[in-house]
Amino acid sequence: MNEERQTKSLTALLKTHNSRLSAKEANVVMLTRGILAEALRPSTNGTDLRRFKVLTGAGLKFGENVQVSKVKNQTSPQYYENTFSELLTIINGAEADRA
Repeated sequence: MNEERQTKSLTALLKTHNSRLSAKEANVVMLTRGILAEALRPSTNGTDLRRFKVLTGAGLKFGENVQVSKVKNQTSPQYYENTFSELLTIINGAEADRA
């Protein structure tokens, strides 16, 4: 896929789609569905580890892991606008299953 795709943060896309879910709630669902995973990196002082979320192979259909400018060993998920409706359907379906 060489075509450039427009990405946005999860929070921005949830707002655009008038979702009642917070980014934190959506992340929990995506972690349980295997769309996201947690990774570890050394803290900036090197004394402990910090957790961060990354899109898995399955999640890369919906976005990309973008390098965080201030932290060398960390990425942040950014989501494609043109596939977010499909991702939101998956998230909402999983939420309904949990209720």
